[in-house]
Amino acid sequence: MRKATKKELKAFGAVLPGYPVGAGVALVPEATKKAVKSAAWSAGFDVVPVRGAGYDANYNGYLCLFRSYRHRSGRYRYHVGGGEYWSRSDFARHFDGSRALFSYCWRRFLKCGGAAAADDISAFLDDVAAEAVNNEKSPFYIYG
Repeated sequence: MRKATKKELKAFGAVLPGYPVGAGVALVPEATKKAVKSAAWSAGFDVVPVRGAGYDANYNGYLCLFRSYRHRSGRYRYHVGGGEYWSRSDFARHFDGSRALFSYCWRRFLKCGGAAAADDISAFLDDVAAEAVNNEKSPFYIYG
């Protein structure tokens, strides 16, 4: 696990309060929470609330930990719930379709913002695949 640097946190738009909080932790303002999470997720960081810290009324936001889970090969891993993280190959293994169709769906997933755009990544990939096989102009169109 790699924690975000102060420079990366500033790039995401997270507020850095004056009190020391530790590596990878920043205060995410309530008003910009979605934008900050989106920027962090597209850069490969998972945004997790800091346990026991909760809401900070002075800054009107939540303390969050920005962490990146990377596989030994350097590939990003996405949170799928229950403390599990999957890489692209894990999603490909559970995908019902051809390799070419999965590659098309994965490119669409990354184009629309990655994990920030989809709460359930598997469902998003299935929806994109369904659109592709039902579109007459798509190379994946199923005739008949």
